[in-house]
Amino acid sequence: ISLCSYKKNQEEYLRLQRYHKTLRDLKQSQNSDSPESLTSIAWANGYCDFSHLYSDFRKICGYSPSRLLKESDHEEDAVGWRI
Repeated sequence: ISLCSYKKNQEEYLRLQRYHKTLRDLKQSQNSDSPESLTSIAWANGYCDFSHLYSDFRKICGYSPSRLLKESDHEEDAVGWRI
């Protein structure tokens, strides 16, 4: 394994960890009485802004964050957790 491929795998792992943490925060916020803004959730999870979060979600799962939340509401196995 080359150092370059190891670094790529490590970056991808960290990216997926951030994605899952952000998805968890989005779902908690959606079910709360006083939901947080998408921008504040993005900042809290290490994204520069909402467009960075949006881009990451599209690359990882193919959905925008709001679409992913809608799609996962209609299934027993939430779409976003399969990744």
